[in-house]
Amino acid sequence: LIINLLSSWNILHFGCAGFNGTLGPLRPYTRFITLAWLVRNWWISISISISINDAQENGERESESEKSTCCAKAGSNTGTGSSRRMVLVSSTILCLTLMFMPEMLEQWRHMRF
Repeated sequence: LIINLLSSWNILHFGCAGFNGTLGPLRPYTRFITLAWLVRNWWISISISISINDAQENGERESESEKSTCCAKAGSNTGTGSSRRMVLVSSTILCLTLMFMPEMLEQWRHMRF
């Protein structure tokens, strides 16, 4: 990435170092795998949130001991859930940024400042 950045600034040119010729044809497949992985992780995160909310709503009618057992099984920990969601948001931003970095650098190269 640093080589591409320096090359786009016309400071240092190493070309593509052979990466585009080798990995370029694999780009659509790796993008698909990455997107499938992200969708799976978001699906799991959302379904866990829904099941925890359902467990908490149904737990209001149960005794305190049953409620703590139910929420412990669902993995309900308010700090853990929000921190996991932030890790997922960060991972998504990082993956999408790196996934479309070639296109972003190409657009940036053609911009006039």
